[in-house]
Amino acid sequence: MLIKYAKDKTTYITSDGSEIYEALNPKNDPVDISYPIAIARVEPFASTKEHFLLHTEIYYILKGRGKITVGDDSSEVVEGDTILIPPRKNQFIENKTSKSLEFMAIVSPPWCNEIDFLAIQENL
Repeated sequence: MLIKYAKDKTTYITSDGSEIYEALNPKNDPVDISYPIAIARVEPFASTKEHFLLHTEIYYILKGRGKITVGDDSSEVVEGDTILIPPRKNQFIENKTSKSLEFMAIVSPPWCNEIDFLAIQENL
């Protein structure tokens, strides 16, 4: 059994502007899984930067509401909604409310700068 206690969590800001807590990451934790589980937070009246990944990504909305844009499609999302984002599709999520938007993000293989278009752009 592995428990990562909330009191010990550390967060960081990703290249898309969201605040991330890696709940589990096979690169850093003694787990036999091929994907990380990250919790992302978008502050009130903010959005992530438009970007795309080279692999499929899944969002599960934990708290709040937002508007997600994937390619040319946009949709309102609320707590409990699941979004599958195809590889190589531009994406961003907006929080137009006064409360934080939180979602679980899962991508396999684990996220790194090399698979995130925005991260590559910023490192040129």
